[in-house]
This record gives sequence, C-alpha cells and structure tokens, in this order.
Amino acid sequence: MTSTDVTIEFKSSLPPPVCKEFSFIWAVESSSDSSVPAIILGGTPGSQNSRFKIEKAGEGAGENTYKLTSLDGTVGNVTGIFLAPQLVLTNDNAKTTFVKFNKYNEAITSASRVEKSALRMFPF
Repeated sequence: MTSTDVTIEFKSSLPPPVCKEFSFIWAVESSSDSSVPAIILGGTPGSQNSRFKIEKAGEGAGENTYKLTSLDGTVGNVTGIFLAPQLVLTNDNAKTTFVKFNKYNEAITSASRVEKSALRMFPF
C-alpha cells in the first residue's frame, strides 16, 4: 500500500488517561535484549523505532489484506501476560498479524448528502 514510512498512533474516544507523560505512538522496544522485541506505546514521530510500513500480504492472503513491517521485521503477535496477545517484531510468518482495510462512507450530516471516505483497519 505504501513504500513510505508511517507513524501509527493509538487514538481513543475515551477521556484522556491520568498518565499524559507518554505518547500513544507505536514504537519497537529497544531497551531490552529480547530476540522478539515488543511493539509498545511511547514512540516519537520520525524516530527510527517508530517507523512502520504497510505492505501487501502476498498471494493467497485475500483482497485488501496487508501486514505491518518495520526495518527490523514484521509485526506479529505472541501470547503475552494473562494470555492476551502482544504485538512483537517477528520474522516467523506463522506469527504475522494481518490487517484488512475496508473503505467505507459515512454521512457528515443527515441533511447534507456529502459523504466522507476513510480507511479503517481491522486486525484478524
């Protein structure tokens, strides 16, 4: 989808959390010696560890199916604490996280017929 680096930021409609001291930008954890670095929040726009790309998943993956990559690997998931999935960098295709982008139209107001196009990301 893009050969340009993108910064991914988590946004929520919930009220801001108590802790406002770190960003909600994704980053590859660089503080540990893990062979499978985690994807964490707290990145900085433009920094090396906060750069990702959106790439076609390849043959047989289905229409509009993509994967997220960084300079050091592909974003995948492993079972983390409390058996919850945790995003990590991996070169293991079996652990790759695929996302599907669906185009949708949303009316801005019910009185106007103006529609707004956008992309939404659905992990599966």
